Amino acid sequence: MRRAGLRRRPTTIRRRSVIHAFGDGYFVTGDLGKMDGDGLLYLAGRTDLLINRGGYKVDPREIEEVLETYPKIDEAVVVGVPTRYGDERIRAVIVASRGARRTRSSSIVGKLAPFKVPRIVEFRESLPSVEGK
Repeated sequence: MRRAGLRRRPTTIRRRSVIHAFGDGYFVTGDLGKMDGDGLLYLAGRTDLLINRGGYKVDPREIEEVLETYPKIDEAVVVGVPTRYGDERIRAVIVASRGARRTRSSSIVGKLAPFKVPRIVEFRESLPSVEGK
């Protein structure tokens, strides 16, 4: 029995890869951005940094910005934690201000879509710096 598929047609694979890499005349790099009326491109992030939450693509920076509006939060980092189903759960790592109570607040629920609300919240004294300190 002969198997069908792209594995037996390397020319088709190469052609599709080139079409995908140069979609709409642009080289697809994974960068997110927008072009203004003068044709200038403004980079805003990367697609590979998005969290796949049950089919929804979530930008962790959006959640971090909401968390950092709270006066009792000094720093926040949001990451995706892989699940066994192939998607990710949203995890927030928070550095609370001195003297702040470390409790999960439901007030964030009204500021984000339900699928963007972190399901895992972890409090830390500090976050690692770029220098690793």
